[in-house]
Amino acid sequence: MCGISGAFLYKNKQKPFIAKTIVKTLSDGMKRRGPDNQNIWISEDNSVALGHNRLSIIDLNKRSNQPMVSEYKDYIITFNGEIYNFNELKKYLHEHKIKFKTKSDTEVILKLYQLEGVDMLKRLRGMFAFAIWDKKKEILFLARDPYGIKPLYISENEQGFVFSSQVKPILKSGFVSKDIDYDGLLSFFLFGNVMEPNTCFKNIINLKSGNYCIISKKKGIKFFEYSNIINYFSDFQNSTNISKTIVNDLRTSVTDTINKHTTSDVPIAVMLSGGIDSSSLISHLVDLKKEFTAITIVFDEYSNSNIDELPFAKEILKGKNINHYVRKISKKEFLNDIDDIIEAMDQPSIDGINTWYACKAASEKNIKVLLSGVGGDELFFGYPSFKQIPRLLTFTNLVKKIPFGDFFLKCFGRVLYMKTKNEKWKYFDTFCSNIYSSFWLKRGIFTPAEICNNFHSFKNFKKTDDVLIITNLINKKIGQVSKNKVLAVAQLENFFYLRNQLLRDCDWASMYHSVELRTPFVDFFLLNDLKYYISYLSNFSDKTPLAESSITKIPKSILKRKKTGFNIPVTKWIDESLNGNELHKGRKSNYYNLVNYITKNIYKNSNISLIQ
Repeated sequence: MCGISGAFLYKNKQKPFIAKTIVKTLSDGMKRRGPDNQNIWISEDNSVALGHNRLSIIDLNKRSNQPMVSEYKDYIITFNGEIYNFNELKKYLHEHKIKFKTKSDTEVILKLYQLEGVDMLKRLRGMFAFAIWDKKKEILFLARDPYGIKPLYISENEQGFVFSSQVKPILKSGFVSKDIDYDGLLSFFLFGNVMEPNTCFKNIINLKSGNYCIISKKKGIKFFEYSNIINYFSDFQNSTNISKTIVNDLRTSVTDTINKHTTSDVPIAVMLSGGIDSSSLISHLVDLKKEFTAITIVFDEYSNSNIDELPFAKEILKGKNINHYVRKISKKEFLNDIDDIIEAMDQPSIDGINTWYACKAASEKNIKVLLSGVGGDELFFGYPSFKQIPRLLTFTNLVKKIPFGDFFLKCFGRVLYMKTKNEKWKYFDTFCSNIYSSFWLKRGIFTPAEICNNFHSFKNFKKTDDVLIITNLINKKIGQVSKNKVLAVAQLENFFYLRNQLLRDCDWASMYHSVELRTPFVDFFLLNDLKYYISYLSNFSDKTPLAESSITKIPKSILKRKKTGFNIPVTKWIDESLNGNELHKGRKSNYYNLVNYITKNIYKNSNISLIQ
C-alpha cells in the first residue's frame, strides 16, 4: 500500500525538467501514505517522471522499492495496492520461463504486462491503482481495480498529464487551477460524497473503477472499461440444487478470500464491531488459525446502550486467545483531531471518521495491516434498504391507485416533516415515484430545494423538479437497473454507497495513519464465485448465509442483534462545540453543521458560497 504519482509532459519542450519537479511535489504531499521509502524515476528525455511512496507490506527488502524498472529498462511501474494471488500468478509466469529478482507482487504485475499487455488486468486479484510507462510503445498505462478500492486521480493542462493517489497534492503542485467542479460538489450535498469520475475540482478526474486509460503523444488520453461489478447484481438465474451446494461453496469462497487477504510480511489486525461482518472475519480467521489483534472503537456516549459495540465484541472473542485492543474516543480527542481529519479527507465526505480512529488505534500498536468487514452488507444484502425500498415502492403504488391516494401520501409526508424537521419528507409522495429517487430518500442528505435555498453557488441550478434532478443524476451515473427491485437496490448500494463513500473513506482514513486497510468482502473474485447465488442471497435480510459460512460459530447474541451500523457521535460533537449555523433547529441528524464545517475547510482557499 502506497502513494503513487507521475507526470507525462510531452507537450512541454521549453522546460524539460519540470516533470521531476512536479512529481517531487506530488510525492512530498503523500509521505503518510508511504513513509518507508520515497523515490522518483525520470525518463532519458525528462518528459516522464514516476513517483512512489512505499508502505512496506510484502517483501520488506529494499529490492522491492519502487518505481520498479524491468530488466531491459523497457517498462517502469509505480503501484499502489496488493495483489493477493501474486504467488499463483508467479507460478503461471514461471511456466513461461520468466524469472524474478524480488518476492513482491509489484514485479508480478510488471512481468504480466510484458507478457500479456492490458489483457493481464483480468488476472489480478486485489486492490490496485498503478501506472506503467511502456518505453517501447511510448505510452503511459494506468488502471484501477474493479471495485475501485484504490483511487487514481488524473489532471491535464497545456503541458500534458499528471496523476496522483490524492487530489490535494495535485492542487498544491500548481499544475491546474482550483476551479470548482459543481457537479462533484452537488453530489456531495445530495449524497455526502463525490461520485466518480468527478472530483470537486474541474480539472481533476478520478479514473473510473474497473477502467484503464492509455496516454500517448499522438492520441492524448483514451479510456476503456474492462470490468463492471454492477452487472453482477442483475437478474442472474440460480444454479441447480442451490440449497445443497450453497453452504459448501460459500464456505470455500469466503474462507478463500479471507485467507488471501491475510497475505502479509507484517502483523495484521481486524476492525471488530459487534456485527455479523466483522464477527465472520474473526470466525474464519480462527478457523484458519491465523494470528491477529482485534481492535474495537468505543465512546462514552454509547456506553450501556444498544449501539455500544464493546459487549458484543467481547462476546465474539469469548473463549478465544486473541489480543483485544479497546480504544476509547472522547469528544476532547475528536476536537483536537478534527483539523487532521479534514486534512486527511482529500475530498469532502460525511463519513469515514470512525475508520480514521480505528486506523489510528492500529497505528498506535504498530500494526500496518487492518482487515475490515466493509462490503459484507452490499454482497449479502444486509442493509435495511434492501427490504424498505421495495416495500415502499409497492406500498405507494398501491395507495396511488385508491381515491385520494396521492393526497394521503402528501399528508403523510407532511406529518413526518413536522415531526422530524427533515426537508426530505416534504416531498415523500413524489420521491417514492421510482427506484432512483426512493434510494435517495434513504441515502440522501439535502434536497435540491435545500441546496438552492442555502448554498449561493447553486441558487440558479434548479431548473426542473427535485425528483427529476435526482433521477437524472443517478441514471446518468449507473444507467438502467435490474427489474428485480432488491437487486436494483444492490446495484445502487454498490455504486453510490460502497464505491463512492465507504471505499474512498477507507483509503484516506487509513493512509493518513500509514495503515493498509483490506476488505475481504470487496473482492471481484469472490463476487465472481458467487454470481449464480446472487438471487438466492437476496432472499436473506439477516446475512444468515455469511454467518453460517464459518466452522467457528458466531454467538447467537450477535445473530439476533438489531442492525445498528458503526456509529460515532460526530454530528453531536460538531453541533455542541463548533458553533456551526443550525439552519433548521431540531432537525434530526441531518449533518448541517458537519457539512458546513467540512466544506468550509476543504474549500478554504476557494471562492465558494457556504451555508448561510
